[in-house]
Amino acid sequence: MRRRDKPLEEIARYATEVKREHGVGFSTRMGLNSGEVVVGKIGDDLRMDYTAQGHTVGLAQRMEALAEPNSCYLTAATAALAGGYFALDDLGEFRVKGAEAPVRVHRLAGIGASRTRFDLARARGLSRFVGRAADLRMLEDALEQTDAGNGQVVGVVAEAGTGKSRLCFEFLERCRARGMKIFEGRAVAHGRNIPFLPILEVFRSYFGITVQDDDRSAREKIAGRMVVLDRAFADALPLLYDFLGVGDPQHPAPKLDPEARQRQLIGVMRQLIHSVNEAQPTVTMIEDLHWLDAASAEFLEHMVDARAGTRNLLLLNFRAEFIHEQAIYPLVEYSFKHPLTQEVALGSQLRERRRQVHAAVARAIEDQDPAHLDERAALLAHHYEEAGETATAARWHRRAAQWAGQSDLREGLRHWHRVRELAPSVEDLSERTELSLQACDQILNLAWRMGGTAEEAAAVFEEGRALAERAGDRGALALFVGRYGLVRMSVAGSGLDYARYGEEAARIAAECDDPALRAAIGTFPAFGNLYTGDGKAMLTWTERVLDDVGTDNLLGKEIVGY
Repeated sequence: MRRRDKPLEEIARYATEVKREHGVGFSTRMGLNSGEVVVGKIGDDLRMDYTAQGHTVGLAQRMEALAEPNSCYLTAATAALAGGYFALDDLGEFRVKGAEAPVRVHRLAGIGASRTRFDLARARGLSRFVGRAADLRMLEDALEQTDAGNGQVVGVVAEAGTGKSRLCFEFLERCRARGMKIFEGRAVAHGRNIPFLPILEVFRSYFGITVQDDDRSAREKIAGRMVVLDRAFADALPLLYDFLGVGDPQHPAPKLDPEARQRQLIGVMRQLIHSVNEAQPTVTMIEDLHWLDAASAEFLEHMVDARAGTRNLLLLNFRAEFIHEQAIYPLVEYSFKHPLTQEVALGSQLRERRRQVHAAVARAIEDQDPAHLDERAALLAHHYEEAGETATAARWHRRAAQWAGQSDLREGLRHWHRVRELAPSVEDLSERTELSLQACDQILNLAWRMGGTAEEAAAVFEEGRALAERAGDRGALALFVGRYGLVRMSVAGSGLDYARYGEEAARIAAECDDPALRAAIGTFPAFGNLYTGDGKAMLTWTERVLDDVGTDNLLGKEIVGY
């Protein structure tokens, strides 16, 4: 089943559509039970499986056997844990094999109204709210600032169970009583692997979309709201429909790469925030920020930034667990619980003080763990860059690129780009030239495998070529020219450029008294002419390579990698 996060009613509807469209059908049954199990390896010498066994597992199997097609049956033990979070139908007691007494069975009916323990507590009835007058006053002060056109962002930070959700709930209830519009989203523990979960909730809340809305009615709500604000938003509707999962088949969203798509969505979101013109301030609430996924975190940063000059209060809450211990051996390590906490900690320091801290951290890492500097090279590069020691950062980025590139080409390429950007800050001319040449060479070397734009490749090539010519390094120049031809073939699909630049590179290499270089560079025109279909030229260059190689077929491998 592709979409296990959907309610069973939607799964059944999907099955019906598959049967209608393709002439096939399927059904699924699921049984759930909760309790202690015995786990271990079972089998014989030929086959061993790691599995769970015992009465708890057997009872789950009995629930599966009882379940009707396209349904899920639960025991009372599971229902006690899931109640409130899911809507359950009590089917009564059943006699099942292996159980002495009748077993009460429940059927999963859909998603419940509760999503957190606070929701469950509210459903049971909340205790009297006392002792939080000072906290409410601070929130009211922020609301007054917002009402004056100075949009505010407030973070409510506390340990788990100390009442931060209750405080926010009481404040929002007061805002609702005054007729203010409230938009809500919530991060959940399992949502770290579900991109944009809380952001999607905020958008749906803003447009008034509920679980009862089908795709068409949801699109009507989005269009109605957007066009009322500004008719210029009409062009963004297909993108918003797609983002909110209610795409219009008649007007599909444009095909964009993920980064471009996210940039456009963030742009729309910022425009929406500035376009809202309510009679009273609005409040956007995102709860349990400590569970926020990375994609939502980027959106949130822009939401924070866009609040300036608006009448929208952004209210966030998250736990006080600022840092926690990662390890005590061989070195004590600490990490921030949430990246926003790290940003607050850094932002509270003056720039010069931050630089001093980063430099001290980098040197401490070098001193305390010298045996693992390769794997910590990226971290050291980050700290030295933040410390303003860009020349040192460039050296560590090179080391990080060399280490990371062995297993992750994309990460290696990212570090080589940083080397290229930071190398001009190196004072020593010889080292500066060496770093820049290496960076340009490796960017071209990885570009043909990883892809990229023709414009970027051309810029890197021209920079590297000029550096090699100024330095009088004919070997480096030959390699640049040959690799650029390969990039032209992979990025622009030009076999002619592959052959042309390859032949130019081979002529330059012929001036060098280096058989390994001549053999390596000679492969470029050989392969280039193979792609153009010029078999005669391909054979000519192949014979030249073989002449240089002689009996040593590893000659030049360290240059081209094969």
